[in-house]
Amino acid sequence: MAASAYGPTTPSGVGIRCDVDGKPRIVVPEDLHFSISHSGECVLAAFSRAPVGLDYEQSGRSRNFEAVARRFFQPDEAGEVLGAGAESEAVFLKIWTAKEAIVKLVGAGLANGLEKARTTPDGGGFWGEREVCLLPFVGEDGIGTVASFEPFVVKDWFDL
Repeated sequence: MAASAYGPTTPSGVGIRCDVDGKPRIVVPEDLHFSISHSGECVLAAFSRAPVGLDYEQSGRSRNFEAVARRFFQPDEAGEVLGAGAESEAVFLKIWTAKEAIVKLVGAGLANGLEKARTTPDGGGFWGEREVCLLPFVGEDGIGTVASFEPFVVKDWFDL
């Protein structure tokens, strides 16, 4: 397992448990956090010494971006999607992945977290009133976001 590269343990020594909210957590090594996302055939994982959230969504999937934005986004977020014209899918995915990465960061679950997770037009993020650092990225076939309460730098991207 990739997590064993971050601590003094072997792949068989990595321990994962779900907390009371159902969020999986690494317990050995104890100071390592992770988040996983999958969309289509793509699976991504983020590892960090601080809590982290990650979401990735494939582009080109048929969905009514405007209807979803109206239902689940804050009015200003929905307005960004509704005003994006031909770029509505990219704008929707940028906001959606940011919100879902924030929800994963805190372990709240989508049903309870999408309202509290919000983004700003300048690329910022918040969980309630608490600021969240976001890093949006574009992959081969989609858009994703990494979220943390602490400023961070991505040290490496690699394929397994």
